[in-house]
Amino acid sequence: MTTRPGIATVDVLRKTRSKHLCHVIKITRRDGFVLRVTDHDRTITFDNEKYRPIIVGELSAERREAALRSGDQEARGIVDGAIVTIPDLLGNLYRGAEVKDVILDWSNPRHIPVRHRKWIRAVNWTGSQWVGVMEARTQVLQRPAGGRFGGVFTQGCLYKLGDPLTCKRDISIGVVGPQGLAFSGAGVKVQTIVDTLMKVEFYTATLAGSIPDDFFREGEFEWKWALAVVTGTNTATTTSTTLTDGTKTWTVNEHAGRDVRILSAAGGFVSGTKWARIVSNTSTVLTFATQANMSGLGAGTNYDICGPSVNIGLISPIAYYTHATRYVEFLLPTTFPIVVGDSGIIRAGCDGLTGTCKEKFDNLLNHGGDPFAPSANAIIEPIEGA
Repeated sequence: MTTRPGIATVDVLRKTRSKHLCHVIKITRRDGFVLRVTDHDRTITFDNEKYRPIIVGELSAERREAALRSGDQEARGIVDGAIVTIPDLLGNLYRGAEVKDVILDWSNPRHIPVRHRKWIRAVNWTGSQWVGVMEARTQVLQRPAGGRFGGVFTQGCLYKLGDPLTCKRDISIGVVGPQGLAFSGAGVKVQTIVDTLMKVEFYTATLAGSIPDDFFREGEFEWKWALAVVTGTNTATTTSTTLTDGTKTWTVNEHAGRDVRILSAAGGFVSGTKWARIVSNTSTVLTFATQANMSGLGAGTNYDICGPSVNIGLISPIAYYTHATRYVEFLLPTTFPIVVGDSGIIRAGCDGLTGTCKEKFDNLLNHGGDPFAPSANAIIEPIEGA
């Protein structure tokens, strides 16, 4: 059943101008830009804000379905190149934008027969004409899959942990969470191979500290380095482009193309994001591309030199993690057999539940799910202790 509670009458009154009705529309994009327009033939001041008579040429009828669910509504207008521009449309800046549509008496703006609030699901354009599809909040509560800007609201959060546009939680190496734990760690090294493609135990010194079991479950491991070919300590303060070890007698450029890494201690994890690709070397000096965070490290700092892992670039989802043994089981097998000494970057995992977002990452404000969405399954989070 479809009902039109007064909308047809309102539209007739608006077109005949017998009651001086018009739309004023306020669009708030996700980048914070606010656009105020009206379908009246001149500028209207409403709530101390000015609405300009451009851009929007037509609005389709507003419908209310059974159970008061609001149907889709379309807005049409022109790409004028000044307010609505092609770069903004290509950048999807209007997707997810909030739209407040008020029908008022332009001769007496305090007379407001209708208010609507919707969100833009998608915008399409051809030439200089654009069409935007708007929907109300009830239409995004329960869908098979999706996200905040134009797809789907489900009970669990579907954003990728650390994504700067959606999750917004900084999980870069060395960032400490509410439990006092680093979200990511670099240089985590394989000590024992349980299964050559799927199960390993990491070296204790590269995963130091008190970490709960399954802290990295739902996370990932990025394979980067093979076993170190050189270990040592620098003998002079580093610069942003050089590291010196006067005890070495390297062949010129024998390490070009490998990475030099600064370690927390001998055999430890990589310190922060302190690693760099070696461009050239003399018998005692490594030269790498300029990196400010490599500068100013005093003599005696531990370092090593590593080539690429055979699985370099592969990101393995983590299915299980046991901290007592540093045992990790990957969800999928690696492309090539894992070798003792292989190392990379381990990242914390998130299962998308509201409790995890709040307690583990202190990021509930940006949670992408809806714990109150209706569902066939009443149990949203698992029972503690089960």
